[in-house]
Amino acid sequence: MAPSGQGIDKQAMYIWDDTNKIFVAWDGVLNTGDIEIGAVELKDGDSDTRADIETDGTKNALFVQANDLDIRDLTSASDSVECIQDTAADLNMTEASAADILTAVQILDDWDESDRAKVNPIAGQAGVAAGAGAVDALTQRNTLASDDPAVVSLQIMDDWDESDRAKVNPIVGQAGIAAGTGVDGVTVTRVSLATDIALPAGTNLLGNVKISDGTETANVTAQNELNVIGTDPFIEIPAGNVTGQSGVNKFGSSPDLTNGATEEVWDGARAYVFPTSASVTHIRSAVDSAITRSVTLEVQGLDTNWDLTVQTKATDATDSTTEIALDTALRRVFRVKVLDDTTMDQDIWVGPDPATAANASAIVQAGNNQTLMAIYTIPNGKTGYLSSYYCDYVREAAKDPDSIAFSLWATDNTNGYARQLKHRKGIPKQASGFQQFFKPYYKFLQKTDVFITALASGADANPHAGFDIILVDN
Repeated sequence: MAPSGQGIDKQAMYIWDDTNKIFVAWDGVLNTGDIEIGAVELKDGDSDTRADIETDGTKNALFVQANDLDIRDLTSASDSVECIQDTAADLNMTEASAADILTAVQILDDWDESDRAKVNPIAGQAGVAAGAGAVDALTQRNTLASDDPAVVSLQIMDDWDESDRAKVNPIVGQAGIAAGTGVDGVTVTRVSLATDIALPAGTNLLGNVKISDGTETANVTAQNELNVIGTDPFIEIPAGNVTGQSGVNKFGSSPDLTNGATEEVWDGARAYVFPTSASVTHIRSAVDSAITRSVTLEVQGLDTNWDLTVQTKATDATDSTTEIALDTALRRVFRVKVLDDTTMDQDIWVGPDPATAANASAIVQAGNNQTLMAIYTIPNGKTGYLSSYYCDYVREAAKDPDSIAFSLWATDNTNGYARQLKHRKGIPKQASGFQQFFKPYYKFLQKTDVFITALASGADANPHAGFDIILVDN
């Protein structure tokens, strides 16, 4: 400073005395010009804290050093930090890189609910597939942690095979269900058929079935189709309502049974002889008459193979005693019927050629228009069930024996057995006839001859006999 009074205007100046808290007049001189101030400090107005001031050493720039300068203290939208530089090089960056950074930051700024970063987890693919769908190049591959519950469940499912069938429990509280046939139980599933779905087609049969309307029960038999039998099967069977079954009623008469002789009950007045081959080949009448000419006969029997055969044949038109050959030779004949509106006045014979009363296997006596034979043979392919047989006799002055013994016989031709006695019952003098029932029914195999014989004691007799058989297809 220049000495006082040397061309300098003198001004009063007061300096604040911080200790005494008053302004004090300063008697000094400040000269204008290039003046240096050294060791300068800036004081905080509210405390004794000082800030150092120094130069940068190159550009004589002023640096203010703070004890703590933290941009996290910027708390409002108006707070900011500004970096000022002459060129981009002063911040160690180029103008081009600054533009790239701006672009990148703008992209980041667009990331929101509608723009989810556009990252590519799968190499070479833009994004990944979303939602359900087929596997493609955008589908991510995932693996489950070894302790994930899904892995445990998958391991259980992996064990499902022929020996471990899932171990599911369709019935509540029961482990598994019963298999195969058997009785009802807690592990047997309940099944209900839908009312609008028909039963499936197939070959399985239902057996032991009964249908009830609440008051009466009808039996059901399973054959080739379902057949319902009413309360009286002996109506349904001959009516043809039961598939595979048919009924046979056989009845015979021996009007001239000789005292002491055992004969089959039929209209031949002698012991019956069963043919050993298909020798029944012709028909004829015993005596020619206008009534017996051109008469059609129905002949029922078995052919050489024991198969049931029913055929019709007419007697000769000019001479009814002329032998007329059957279309099919028979080894058994058990019924002949006259299919005409006139009653025959002569016997008709069915047998070998020539047929006679002595060798005929079936005889239609005059006036009967049908054979009367308590004789029958079970056809091939069928089984016979005999439900009953019955016997009686007609008393006449010359034919009133003391008793008549009736016997039921069967000859099993399938096995080549001799005839076997199946039942015997007698009728004393002046007694009534009888009917013998069998429950269960008497069973006879195919090719079995079934017949009844009678033995009169004390006098000749006129016995009657017959039986009922149900035929069932094998």
